[in-house]
Amino acid sequence: MSRQPKDLHLKTRRKFEPAIIELRRILAKPDMDDRDMKLSHAAWSLYPFMDEVAGDVQKARMLIDVARGVREASGPGRDRTEEELMKRLEHVVRNCGHAFDAAGLDQFLVFPECAGCPSGLETPCTIMRDICAYAFECFSYTRPRDPFAGMRRAGAFEILGSAGWVFEIPAAMPLAFAALKRDRRLEARGAIGFLEAYFKAREGEPVPDDVEQALLSFAECTDNRSNATGALNVLVEAGAIGELHALSVIDQ
Repeated sequence: MSRQPKDLHLKTRRKFEPAIIELRRILAKPDMDDRDMKLSHAAWSLYPFMDEVAGDVQKARMLIDVARGVREASGPGRDRTEEELMKRLEHVVRNCGHAFDAAGLDQFLVFPECAGCPSGLETPCTIMRDICAYAFECFSYTRPRDPFAGMRRAGAFEILGSAGWVFEIPAAMPLAFAALKRDRRLEARGAIGFLEAYFKAREGEPVPDDVEQALLSFAECTDNRSNATGALNVLVEAGAIGELHALSVIDQ
């Protein structure tokens, strides 16, 4: 008996490159029937390859490039697919970070140069640098009537937060301050998540005065109680303020 076409399809989809090609094919057809569902499925199909991507610079760049293509696209399913691809990029960054943990890296590499990268870790370092560069690109990206802008920036902060366990990323802190000052729910939540990851990765380091003041001011002024609590939790967990201080701010 001959092999059924669906078996051949499943075999093909076990490879990363055909999965990317399929996503691009659907992306190029904004009028396709059920395009939102097909795009979502195509993005999900990339999940099993993230370990593989974390060890291959070219595949990582293919993933970044298709994420950029989704960001520029229009039509049904675009927003949900971009959100999914931002998650995949963050997943790759975390996987790359595991290689540094295994090697016992005892210092932070300063992004973007990342000088002093240990021998044998050039590949995960390059991949993390490329994905962080894309995250920074997302902060300056604009398009008319963009409902996904806040979620995109939140996803970019999540990427930088994960990279912050390996990299020192000086340019990220001003972006976090700006997001807290604008107080847009999703973007501010992303900035808080970035700061939380930053200080967890630097356990025992004192919180700089400007960071403490930015988080306290945000918690005092925002109308979003969840974000206010998150901002104060960053300071409590980092040892900058006590729980009673945090409760007094929330109860104001």
